[in-house]
Amino acid sequence: MKFVELKKSLSNLERAYVIGGDDRFLCYNALEQIEKTCNLQMADLNKVSLDNPTADDIITSANMYPFGDAYRLVVVNDWSPKTAVEQEKKKIEAYLSNPMPTTILVFFNLQDDTFVRKLSSTTYVDCSKLDAGAVNRYVCRMLSASRVEYDDAAANLLSLYCLYDMQRISNEINKLVSYLSDGQKLTIELVKQMVVEDKEYQVYSLAEMIAGNQSQSAIDLVEKLSQRGQTGLLLALYNNYRRLLYLAVTRASDVEIANELGIKEFAVKMLKNQLGVFSPRKVKQIVDKLAQYDADIKQGRIKEQIAVRLAVIDILKIRIS
Repeated sequence: MKFVELKKSLSNLERAYVIGGDDRFLCYNALEQIEKTCNLQMADLNKVSLDNPTADDIITSANMYPFGDAYRLVVVNDWSPKTAVEQEKKKIEAYLSNPMPTTILVFFNLQDDTFVRKLSSTTYVDCSKLDAGAVNRYVCRMLSASRVEYDDAAANLLSLYCLYDMQRISNEINKLVSYLSDGQKLTIELVKQMVVEDKEYQVYSLAEMIAGNQSQSAIDLVEKLSQRGQTGLLLALYNNYRRLLYLAVTRASDVEIANELGIKEFAVKMLKNQLGVFSPRKVKQIVDKLAQYDADIKQGRIKEQIAVRLAVIDILKIRIS
């Protein structure tokens, strides 16, 4: 099931879950929801966390009765046996075919969930990164739970500034809640003032300014980021235009491109906005220029802040050539 479906499903607890996916915030939140539903009053006795266990260790722990609670919660962290793999799998599946009715067994895999996903009689909780719409809805719920009045546009901008990363969003909301006085509304202006844009978002903004031939705005943004001591901008710019080059030559769908490049669909749409003003030949020129600047930085021939300024000027020249 998807992460967003978990809360509703917990009205009927399953006996075994597998939690996996690439968003750690959602993984920990899913585990927290399951533990909360177990309602453990004596967690010191009835919640067990196992690291690097054997199948026998897991089964022994799972077959114990809870003490003073309705359930016993057994959390197995990043389980992926290295030896006797099939034998270990058969032992666990034998237990899962007739599990302890008072035990909730959770395979919590932040690293690689390939092995545990193959276990039968488990419920997989997919904690992959949410799409933009789901993140925006989640942000609104988090703000409402914190009793913060907000504009929808401000909530959406907060998500965008954090590039829909739930951990960053959670941290920023905690910061905003501490800052806002009672009854103060979260507005776009406050988000712009209080939330630092994600580096990739800054690069998307910079690239869109270049694509729109907003030369002065692009240069001003570079100066602003340099004054903040922002590093890694040249590499981020390189990644932006390398992805743009891929878009220029592929006929794949937005979903396929997002999966291939490891980015969200909204990022593909932002890249396509830039593609309208650059031919594949120009994009290749830009990629080559950025690669040369990167080599110069690594070899100590130029400082990164200077390289970024020169690179932006070069890209602007290529754009109008």
